[in-house]
Amino acid sequence: MPRIIVIMLISIVTYAAMIGSFDPWDLALAALVATGTVYGFRTHLLRGESPSTLVLLRRLVFLVPLILDVLWEIVRGTWQVLVFSLRLRPMEHPGIVAIPLGERTRFGATMSGFLTTISPGTFLVDIDWKARVMLIHAIDASDPDAVRLSHQVFYDRFQRHVFP
Repeated sequence: MPRIIVIMLISIVTYAAMIGSFDPWDLALAALVATGTVYGFRTHLLRGESPSTLVLLRRLVFLVPLILDVLWEIVRGTWQVLVFSLRLRPMEHPGIVAIPLGERTRFGATMSGFLTTISPGTFLVDIDWKARVMLIHAIDASDPDAVRLSHQVFYDRFQRHVFP
């Protein structure tokens, strides 16, 4: 039951943040949408062992730095794309970089791909589950090791605590 409540709260806050309003009517609509979503995906969300309440609260606490860093990456990526678009810097090495999945779960790998894609300048091309790598396209792949390192640092510092 606590897992459902945490999922509902995260969904409501996310919905309200996305529309930019915390008006009571908007929160009520968010609760309605969250209820329908949780009900629709209940078999996926509630299968297996539920993490303890302490683990869920810890994830909720670590969600704030994760969101802040994702917002920073969006700003940084937007700036990088702008610089290339205005031809202030030549785009010499766009390309595909293989990022090892390491200890990411399937859901964690999916979230890594999503979080990579919402930041301009990079997007998920494919996840090779057999080779355990995530293929991403980077607008600047001149140093693939640096791209891999930045993804691993992001995972270790922010994502691992919320979406392992």
